[in-house]
Order: sequence, then structure tokens, then C-alpha cells
Amino acid sequence: MRDYPFTILDVAGILNLKVRRRQPTNMDVDCPFCGHKKGKMNLNFAKNVFRCNYCGESGGMIELYSKVFQISNIQAFAEICEILHDNKKADALPKLIYTPDMEQMPKADSETRHQTYSMLLSQLILSKDHQKNLMERGLDAEQIVKYGYKSTPAFGFHKIVSAIMARECVLEGVPGFYTKKNKTYGINFNKHASGLLIPIRSMDRRIEGFHNILYAVTL
Repeated sequence: MRDYPFTILDVAGILNLKVRRRQPTNMDVDCPFCGHKKGKMNLNFAKNVFRCNYCGESGGMIELYSKVFQISNIQAFAEICEILHDNKKADALPKLIYTPDMEQMPKADSETRHQTYSMLLSQLILSKDHQKNLMERGLDAEQIVKYGYKSTPAFGFHKIVSAIMARECVLEGVPGFYTKKNKTYGINFNKHASGLLIPIRSMDRRIEGFHNILYAVTL
């Protein structure tokens, strides 16, 4: 078996996959392909392979990355190595964003989430750097628009939330939004990083959530 300078755990960290259950030799995560939110994808540490028991997507750890970004395995291997090499510090690696004062709520239904997320995307733009990055991965301008890739801002969060609420979209129970202690709404973006927001869609093309790949910002 070929020795790689990384494991499937490293790839899962880069993709910011949500862990639902973890065992000594494997773990269950949310699938980035079908968007199922109950940990249907299994990552095997010993074999460095994955399989979603819901949509059937499977393969090795390099394929996990290449299939998400629709690039070749050769390019995927190079990018994984580059990301891990350039992000030696743990605080620079992609991670789940945690907001200390957020209050968890029951998740809103699929249609509500789709409407709110669609309005969120309409408030965002795609930075030139992120567009260039996506095109270097093999996507063309038409695909970028079709898939709805956007960049998260480092400021102006309140303005974005206010604009979404002004259009009568529901925020309560929509992952990524939260209520603060003063009962106002916030959005789970990171002011210290510029994020590439990748919509996760269901089989009927509704937006179920997002992958947010973070890039550290030098302050």
C-alpha cells in the first residue's frame, strides 16, 4: 500500500465535515454529496476510504476531495498537500466556527432553509481570489454561477441579517443563524477569515446547508 503524507482524517478536516459518531477505527459524518444530515457517510481510518450509505458515493481519501471539487485525483493530491503544508498552525486549518453566545434551536424544515439560504446567497458576492481559485480547480464561469459559490465577508454581518429578515425569511432554526443573549439574530461567519461558501443541495436541488472553507486572514 502506498504511503501518503496525510490521512482521510486530514481530508475530512479540510472539507470541514460534520462528525456525528466516532469509533476507534472509523467515524460517521454528514455526506457532502447528497447532503444527508444524519451521518450516513462512513470514513474508515485503517483503509482511508469513504462510503455514503444513503447515496452510495464511495472511494478513497483523494477521491473524497476530488469529487467534492470536481477535479482530477492528481490535482486533488497536490492541493491537499499544499493546504496541509501551508497550514501548519492548528488555528489556520479549516474548522467549525463556534459562537459562544449562540442558542441552539430545532432545525427548520427543508423549504424554510432553502428560502433563507437562497436569500443569503443573494446578499453575497464571489471574490476575485475565490473565483480564480475555483477556475484553477477546473470550474468554468458558468459552473461557478450554476453551483452558487460565494465568498463570506469579514464584516457587515448585521447588515446581511437585516436584509434577509426584511424579505420576511425565517431565521429561527436555520443552521448558521443563531439568537444572541439579547434576542437579536447573528450569522455564523468568521471575522478573522474569508470563507468560500459551497452550497450543499438535496436531490431536488434545495439548499440544505453549506461547506465553508476558511482562509486565514493576516491581521
